[in-house]
Amino acid sequence: MEKIIIDGFECTYTEKTVEGVSVLSIVDPEGTRERLDIPREINGSFVVEIKAGAIAGGKLKKIFIPNTIEEIEDYAFSKCTDVEEYIVEENSQYFECLDGDLYEKDLVKLIRVARHKDTKEFFVPFEVEEIGPCAFSNTSYEHIFAGESVKKIGKGAFSYCESLSTVEICDLTEEIGEKAFVGSRRLKKIGVGKNNPCFMDSDGVLYTRDQRQILCFPAGLKEIKLPTAVEKIGDYAFFCALGLKKISLPKSVKHIGKSSFESCRNLCEIEIKGRIDYVGKSAFIDCRKLKKLEFLKGEMVIEEKAFKDCECLEEIVLPEGLCKISDSMLQDCRVLNKVTLPTTLVEIGAYALGGCYKLESIDLPKDLIKIGEGAFGFTGLTEVTIPKGIKVIEKSTFSVCHALKKVTLPSGIENIDDAGFICSGLEEIELPEGLLRIGGLAFFDCAQLKSVKIPKGVAEIKNGAFQACNKDLVIYCNEKEKPQEWGPQWCGDCKIVFEE
Repeated sequence: MEKIIIDGFECTYTEKTVEGVSVLSIVDPEGTRERLDIPREINGSFVVEIKAGAIAGGKLKKIFIPNTIEEIEDYAFSKCTDVEEYIVEENSQYFECLDGDLYEKDLVKLIRVARHKDTKEFFVPFEVEEIGPCAFSNTSYEHIFAGESVKKIGKGAFSYCESLSTVEICDLTEEIGEKAFVGSRRLKKIGVGKNNPCFMDSDGVLYTRDQRQILCFPAGLKEIKLPTAVEKIGDYAFFCALGLKKISLPKSVKHIGKSSFESCRNLCEIEIKGRIDYVGKSAFIDCRKLKKLEFLKGEMVIEEKAFKDCECLEEIVLPEGLCKISDSMLQDCRVLNKVTLPTTLVEIGAYALGGCYKLESIDLPKDLIKIGEGAFGFTGLTEVTIPKGIKVIEKSTFSVCHALKKVTLPSGIENIDDAGFICSGLEEIELPEGLLRIGGLAFFDCAQLKSVKIPKGVAEIKNGAFQACNKDLVIYCNEKEKPQEWGPQWCGDCKIVFEE
């Protein structure tokens, strides 16, 4: 990878052996230039390729593409949101412009639409077979007619279009990429040709032809009654649907895709009529008015961050059959005060309930074998009993739990990792026989801690483990003297009583 300054732009590139030069990035360091002429040559070699995300927008209004360019990767101009005109040099064998918009030769693929037009409607030319990723992203059209020959619509093709109201899709379209309409908040209708074999619309909502999957609920709509045929809520299907306040999922629904209800900030009620098998990553993240969720009994997988940042969620009932609470699944649900855990649960992931300030109590299932890093950090827990299957208190598991007065540890605990109980409200703790290690800062700044009993056989206590605790803290050690492996700063100024 090499760097060079060309006409004031910082250019990063790589040599493609005999083929020429591949441009990795072109950036206006001051962000003031309005025109970019992509260079024909760099150090005597033709520029033949522009990589994804290569061109940083700034205030660019015009972009000139030389006829040496043979390949433009998807998303090459995705950061250029204000370009008013693309210009392709004459005699290009691979690309051309029409009304300032960028296409592959013969208009087979629409690469990028410029923002130069005053019209509210855009008609994709008849020749176009593919609309590229982010092709219309951030444009100001209200109505887009996606052509009569378009077979493929790329990822994010109509994303974040602030004025977009309707999109019409033709009979031939057989593929629609992920997040194609995401962030277009005024979108109210996605129309589909009646003879399309892959997709259909109903009341402006996009489904697969058999209605088994809902693909996109336009963010400008406010309500929906899902057909009883729907089995799957597609990825990003309801993303940022700010007008949606309640929804009923029929018994047929088994699958809720990733980010499917992400940032539905006015959604306050979800009725789940049937058994759900799968909830995807970030499915309900940032649903700020959702107060309660209850899932019916049955084997189920819930991915990470599924309910993160649901700041009004007070109660959740997790079903019998669920084996794992995934990483950050309920993180920062600040008013969550009731969590019903299934007896089938064997693992709680990292930061799973971290930041749930109102959570004062929880019954951990007896078959639990793992509690992840930071799982209960910054919660309101007052007392907790750790099941027998747990071998390790991971890093920061109960960090900054100021209300936590009592913890009962099983005999199987072998390791209390770094910052495991840092800044907690513990008043006393009896460490179990079989404990081998206490990590750094494990009980640091436990200001209420008055008594600790350390069993015989603890091989390592790292520095800071009991520092900055109650000045009256007494640590009773079942050893005749401090083992050599214990850190020199393990206990601070507290009183140490060794076995006589």
